[in-house]
Amino acid sequence: MLLGFGTCHQYMYGWAVGAETLILPENIGIPLNELGIPEYFLLEVHYDNPNKLSNLNYNTGIEIYTTTNLRKQEAGIIRIGYETGIGLMIPPNTSNYIIAGHCSSTCTDNRLPDEGIKVFTLILHSHLAGRKMKLRQFRNGFELPWWAYDNNYDFDFQQNRLLPVHQEILKGDHLTLECTDDSSDRSPPEAILGGLSTSREMCLAFVMYYPRISRLDNCGSHFGEENNLLAKLGIEGIEKLSHPWDKDQIAVNEQEIVTYPKFQPYIPNNECDEDSNKARK
Repeated sequence: MLLGFGTCHQYMYGWAVGAETLILPENIGIPLNELGIPEYFLLEVHYDNPNKLSNLNYNTGIEIYTTTNLRKQEAGIIRIGYETGIGLMIPPNTSNYIIAGHCSSTCTDNRLPDEGIKVFTLILHSHLAGRKMKLRQFRNGFELPWWAYDNNYDFDFQQNRLLPVHQEILKGDHLTLECTDDSSDRSPPEAILGGLSTSREMCLAFVMYYPRISRLDNCGSHFGEENNLLAKLGIEGIEKLSHPWDKDQIAVNEQEIVTYPKFQPYIPNNECDEDSNKARK
């Protein structure tokens, strides 16, 4: 790797399995080579060859269409969710297991502009154990209506989800990406850890918004030291994670990974009183 690429952190564009061409709205663009920076772009591609086939031929790349006719709004990307790593643990032979990654109100309050930002598209990204994904938004003690969720997540159909109504994120909002996973189809039974491999798991949303800011590229959460989590679970070493877990171990893992702010939940098609509706806005 060329010197300096190890510190790349600003996302310009993302694609996932099943996604089609992304066409930005007419008034939104992604700035390139602004003020001569960056001088280079890095394309990172993850390949998966589970059957270990040889002599494969393929072409890969991304076509980018540019213009000198600058758009009114400049777009940026924020990665929201649970940080990818061994701390993301799904017990063996378990269904409807929830992982949650949090972008805290402290972070949005410190990093977002006074007028907030508006989201116009996003990709929900999990791997083969993913069954459901939902991006939840909390404000002033209330959960706002869901605008990004998939109750039938399919790894082979990861689309850019263009929003018909651009959604506002304000300073002080708390965002939670909730992923529901299933490890019950693994044979033999095994725990699933977080990682880049397709056989491991992720719980991420790549959120595209405007106006672009330079102070927030990643906003997520993680447990911290994996060894501390293993100690809480009473498991000696990662190699023993695929042994059967008891209910207490599953409860401890959920308690450490899934932590929500205090809020009044959003209930679809529920008639709320007038004061509650006002408070949600």
